[in-house]
Amino acid sequence: MNNPRINPAKLYSPLVKAVFANWQDPEIYLTFDTSMLWTGRVTRPADQYCLIRVCVVHLGRAIPIGWRVLKHKSSSVKLDTYKDLLKRVSKLLPVNPKVVLLAARICRCPISSLCQSIGLALSD
Repeated sequence: MNNPRINPAKLYSPLVKAVFANWQDPEIYLTFDTSMLWTGRVTRPADQYCLIRVCVVHLGRAIPIGWRVLKHKSSSVKLDTYKDLLKRVSKLLPVNPKVVLLAARICRCPISSLCQSIGLALSD
């Protein structure tokens, strides 16, 4: 599971770019999602991990285009933690569509300024 020779972003990014190469929709909807993962058995304390995903919503499905796993005890994550993930995702997105960010757990104001700081323009 922790193989340094495998880089998921390097393998997955060309596939995502190929999908977006012919994107025709005038808008693209992104979601943030977090999930908690636990490892371990009943006999020892479990390690807790938080999986952060950015997904494109298309045809009623959320398709992950970027993710990060943190050793973390809560699904609430500091805004700075999202910055690197957003930078990576912004490089994969098509240029022309308006980006609509659907993020229920994140306050609009800070995430909006964070997106602007990395060059990701959001639609109102």
